Amino acid sequence: MEYAINKNMVRGLDYYQRTAFEVASGDIGAQSSVAGGGRYDGLVRDLGGPDVPGIGFACGMERLAMLLDPPDSRNLDFYLAVLEEAALARGQLLAQQLRDLGLSGEASFEPRSLKSQLRSANKLGARKCLLLGSGEMQRGTLLVKDMESGEQHEVDQREAYTAFAAEAR
Repeated sequence: MEYAINKNMVRGLDYYQRTAFEVASGDIGAQSSVAGGGRYDGLVRDLGGPDVPGIGFACGMERLAMLLDPPDSRNLDFYLAVLEEAALARGQLLAQQLRDLGLSGEASFEPRSLKSQLRSANKLGARKCLLLGSGEMQRGTLLVKDMESGEQHEVDQREAYTAFAAEAR
């Protein structure tokens, strides 16, 4: 990234005093301004308040987001497919517990058909799809489907991380 100081810059707002700044990027197209601001001593007084110094800035969240590298959502360790409404809260908790243990993964936010969730897991490049429905909830298990081989087996929900660690070796 290249930096340049332009002492003649005008932000288009006449209340700035002395210091004004603008952050621009050539990586987001013609609307290159990402953030800007400056010092505005006297502005509060001009608006009827006390004479206090001030400084402020604004930034465009969408423009900041455009500057971020896209997350590598491919090759996730797991995709947790929730098949029924009753399993939704447990599925979200399990997914977060697996993430807290260092695995990368996504979980569905709503129950959908098995076919559509397997399609989502495949699209995201998940190595495993964890299936959680009413049967698994009653047994305290997860059905683990290997997305490459198609093989599947059941594991205890409390041992899901151990099963991943063993398969990674």
